[in-house]
Parts: sequence; C-alpha cells; structure tokens
Amino acid sequence: MTFAAPIYLLLLVPWIGALVWVLLGRADFARVSTTQFWDKTDTTSTTRRGIRNPPLAMWLLLASALLVILSATGLSISRTTPTRTLLIVDRSIASLPWAIADSSTRSKFADQTFDLRTVPATTEAPVEVSKLTNSLRSLRATATRVDADSIKSAIESALTKGHQQVIVITAQPLEITDNRVWIVHPSQQIDNAGIAAFAVVQSPSPQAMVRIWNDTPMDKAELSVDKVKQTIELPPRGQTRDYFIDLPYVTRWTIARLTIDDAIDADNVAYVVQEGSRPRVEAISAIPDSVARIIAIHNQDADASLPPITIGDRPKVGQPAIILTQGENKLAGALQVQDHPVTRGIDWPAVASRLVEKTSVTGSPISAADLVWINSGGQVLLAGRREQVWIGFDLRAIESTPDFVLLLSNAIDWLGKRGQSVIQSELPRVLESGWVRVGDDPLPIDAAPGVYQRDEKGGAFHVAMTLPAIRPTKSAESPAPAWQPSLVNRTVSLSLWALIGAIG
Repeated sequence: MTFAAPIYLLLLVPWIGALVWVLLGRADFARVSTTQFWDKTDTTSTTRRGIRNPPLAMWLLLASALLVILSATGLSISRTTPTRTLLIVDRSIASLPWAIADSSTRSKFADQTFDLRTVPATTEAPVEVSKLTNSLRSLRATATRVDADSIKSAIESALTKGHQQVIVITAQPLEITDNRVWIVHPSQQIDNAGIAAFAVVQSPSPQAMVRIWNDTPMDKAELSVDKVKQTIELPPRGQTRDYFIDLPYVTRWTIARLTIDDAIDADNVAYVVQEGSRPRVEAISAIPDSVARIIAIHNQDADASLPPITIGDRPKVGQPAIILTQGENKLAGALQVQDHPVTRGIDWPAVASRLVEKTSVTGSPISAADLVWINSGGQVLLAGRREQVWIGFDLRAIESTPDFVLLLSNAIDWLGKRGQSVIQSELPRVLESGWVRVGDDPLPIDAAPGVYQRDEKGGAFHVAMTLPAIRPTKSAESPAPAWQPSLVNRTVSLSLWALIGAIG
C-alpha cells in the first residue's frame, strides 16, 4: 500500500480524536419520573464511563471522513500479475504432428492460459485457451510448409500489440535472439520416412520408380504401387534409395504407398495422373547416346500430331526446346535450387557430387528475362523461359543415375504442358472450386495430397498432388531453460474509489 501525498495522513490525528470522543465522552445521567408525584428529584446516581456503541449515523459519518482523508493521500496498492503471453503454433504438416504427439511439449505449459494464434492464421485476433492439449488436437494442418518470415512477422506483430512474452512451437530453426521470445523445438529426434520422388513410365514396359527417404531406425517396410506390393530393405538412416517396380499396366492414376510406423503419414503416399497425349521429341543436333535412348522410349507413345519438342544445341526460335551444352568449367560451389516442376524429385546433392568429379559446367547465355532454377556461385546450371529449358552442364556426368531420367522427363513434361498434360504430379495446394477429390480418404490437411477431378464440357480433367518426404530434424541449438510465466507489478489507484465510497 502506497500514498502519493502522505502529508494528508496528518488529518488522521483529529479524526482519531473525534473517534475517541464519540466512544468515550458521556454526560451525567439522572432518572426522573414522567409524572410529578413528588417535588424532589433523585440526582444521586453516578456517571458511567466506558466505551459504548454510538448510533449508526455516527459510524457512517466517521467512515465518510476517513475515506475522504485516504482519497486525499492518493492511496494505491501494488499487485503481481502474470504477463500476457501469446502462443504461436506452426500449422505446417512438418510441425503440427509432433506438437500434438509430444507430451513433453504440452507439459511445459500445463495449467497455463494463453492467447493462441496459428501460422498460417485463421483469424487475426488470438483466441484465449486454457487447455493446450485439447486446443492442439483440434487443429488441422493448413500448409505443407510455413516459411520462417511468416512466423517472424507474427512474432513482431504480437510484441508491438502488447504481449510481453511470445512462445513459438515449430519444427524449423528460427534465428531469434529477443529474450521475450521462446522457441520450442522437438524434444527428440523425429522418426520419419517418406516418398521423395515417384515416376511412372509406360514404355518399353510399364514401370514405376519410387525414391524412399528413411530417417527411422527401421530397416524394412512394405511398398505398394497400385496392387503390386513388396517388402523392401530401407536405406540407412538419413539416406535415400530408388526402387523399381514392374507394373502389369498403367491406370488413369497411380498410387504409391509406403507402409511404415513413422511420425508423419502425409508423405507416405504419392500420386501421379495420366492426362492426354505427349508431344514428340526431335533431336536437331548431335546428342549423347544416353539422351537418344530416352527420346526413343518417350516417342513410342507420343502424339505425332502435336508440335514437337526439339533437343540439341541450336534451338529454333518460337519452338519448345531443350538446349544442351558440353561443359568445360568446374563447379564453383554449393548448388542453390529453386522449387520448380523441372527441378522436383531430383537428388541435387548427389548430382553436385558428380559434377565436382568432372569438368562439366559451361558458361551461360541467360538473359534477365529468363528463370534461373539452379545456380552455383554465379554459374547458372539450369534455367528456362516460356518455351525453352537450358541445361548448363554436361548430362553425361549423371547419365548412369535415375536423376538423369527424371531431369529429362521433367523438362519434356513441363514443355509438353503447353498443349496436353502427361503422367505427372505437383505439390499440394488449395484448388479452386469445382475440383473434387477421388480415391481414398483425405488426410487431416486442408491442401490434402491426392487425385482431384473436375468435370467440364470437354470431359473430366484430373490433377495429382503429392507431398514430398518431410525431413524434420532436431534443433542443433542448445536447449532453452524451462519456460516460466513472467510476473509484473501493477499499481492500482484507490483514490477515486475512496472518494466514491465517502460520497455514498
């Protein structure tokens, strides 16, 4: 209890004197008769001294005076209250599953009340929650990935809008040094495996290639492509391996499924869909024999009526083309990869290791209008424009790997989409109205992987969406100390309330 103007406490001296006088001060008493039966009145009774209870009105008058004095002194009290804490939850498919399953994460905040906000946010205003376990279980993943900038933006917004503490639950590392922000990472290594790449060909015979990423202690799992099932030996932890499965035929859409007990189910299923015809590929200059074999296989079921895709070192203006080069330089540094249909599903670190062994990189005629997809220390290795794909390294460096086939197939498919689509898949996204999911039940994610169909006048159109293997890792940062809610001292003025009480 504090006083802004303690000098007014001196007024308590006369107030205490008045209180004592009211309680102790008394006049003499004499008993008289109500009728005059005799002339003399008895006044021999003694005066009684002591504390007696005054009338209620006198008590109220004294209380009113006391409250006026306390109001004049600026009476206030201090109390300790918890700070406002905002809990931000990363709702990507890589972060939310372990946040729901990890009991140690929930126990850190047991019996606490938070303002809860999610990224991506379903609403700008945070929602107050007191039962974190139930709140996390009610959330659905809303994105395949949440970038760090979105989380940092949410943190900055919270700190500027009055929250004294911010707690972030995410599986991705964040470089934040503000002592008001707590980053909660997985408490242990996340055991997860998934399908990193999936491709299907029809000729020379129907076959599927499935690339499996394994980050679990298990060494065996079941892999199925449509109705063909087999038990596979998983690659060592932290590595990938390609599996080739012969198929009796290729259906309209093909599903690959990895059956394994791991942390995330969404990346254990992959989809491709076959839609329409494929244009022919024609060589217009000398090309490696390995590239010629890929072209021959591709053209077996290509549509000769569609404009062809040319391949070689001299593209024709205005015609879809794949431009090949023969490199003379060494790789300048680590590869920087942009996500694009041409780059997806390829093990670029493995490609880089082969390029380091050989002098296979060439100079680049790339203009400012071109899209650079792969570069290394300023060297452009893969780029494109609306009708052309430019490969800035010698394909013979990787011709003995599945990545060689995937790169050429991706480039042909991307250029061929100008007219008709082919056997392909894309990253999950939220589709516009009119698309209906077909096949098995969707996963608990808004942009769920799967095959979707849209009916139009020209017939039914399909799109396949696949989530590549998620590779969450335990944070390498040193663990933060156990979070405790901060307490702040707040001063509450009672002067106004004392004055109101005195008037009352």
